Amino acid sequence: MGDGSEFRRARISYSGTMYNVWDFKLEYDFASTGSNGRGITDAYLAYTGFEPMDITVGNFKTPFSLDYLTSANNTLFMERALPNAFSSGRKMGIMASNETTHWSWATGIFGDSITNKGGQNDEGWGATARGTWAPINDGVHFVHLGLGLNYRDTGDSGKVGFDSEAESHVSGVSIIDTGDITSVADYYNIGAELAAGHGPYSVQGEYITTKVNRNNGKDADFDGWYLQAGYILTGETRQYKNGVMGGVKPSSIVGEGGYGAWELALRYSSLDLSDAGIDGGEADAMTYGVNWYPTPTLRFSANYVDVLEVDGGPHDNEEPSVFQVRSQWAF
Repeated sequence: MGDGSEFRRARISYSGTMYNVWDFKLEYDFASTGSNGRGITDAYLAYTGFEPMDITVGNFKTPFSLDYLTSANNTLFMERALPNAFSSGRKMGIMASNETTHWSWATGIFGDSITNKGGQNDEGWGATARGTWAPINDGVHFVHLGLGLNYRDTGDSGKVGFDSEAESHVSGVSIIDTGDITSVADYYNIGAELAAGHGPYSVQGEYITTKVNRNNGKDADFDGWYLQAGYILTGETRQYKNGVMGGVKPSSIVGEGGYGAWELALRYSSLDLSDAGIDGGEADAMTYGVNWYPTPTLRFSANYVDVLEVDGGPHDNEEPSVFQVRSQWAF
């Protein structure tokens, strides 16, 4: 892997509420390095006047995986863990949802991405559901349990593929990759989530399993998991609300006589993309991180990713290491 640099995200969004019950958001990413390149990320309208649910229509994140649903502004590390390869991303669809202090649920029907054109083929479609329960959530302490299910029909393409970089987007190299799996009828993901916070301490983990059903050839099973922990040296608490993780707000601000908030982070993640004759590879990685929040809108991060082993796939027996830094301004 060579050196590199990029604008990871450069987003402008406009959101608000009309006539008390109509929420809206339109967001555009000017960076050309995202999963779909520059373009619209969120574009949706939500009606909040029903009880006990909100109805959202448009292009937005499918409700699956705590790591994916946590805003990129607030993730503990610069990049999400290896099992994020199974996230379904943003899709066009309709979703019903509700959140309270102690639980949340969401379920929806989704088509394909906002950039997908039909041509002569029908696009894929899917159904996603997620539920969370927080038996403890008092603003300083929380315990989170979650379960998600994501189903996708591949449509006329009959193809699906999974891959993951070494928890470093700037590297541009997928260390494990199934390539296109053909003759696929459908696939589904099941994910289990666990997270907890106690003052400046936080832990989070997920396990995701994926079943690929094929019309010709053997069905395939893939899976992945991660476990991560953070500790805020300056005593602040990582926020949690509505079934997702929030960010860190420093209690003292640089420029007003303070020194900001400092956070240490550690993560172990694993992803297996080899089964039924598909040699996508298996990888394990340990990531170390430091975050500094000088103000509520600024963040500076440094991550060191140590890929412990790659077994099979396009980079068999390689053990790359990555050091990366990032500055972030989110307002």
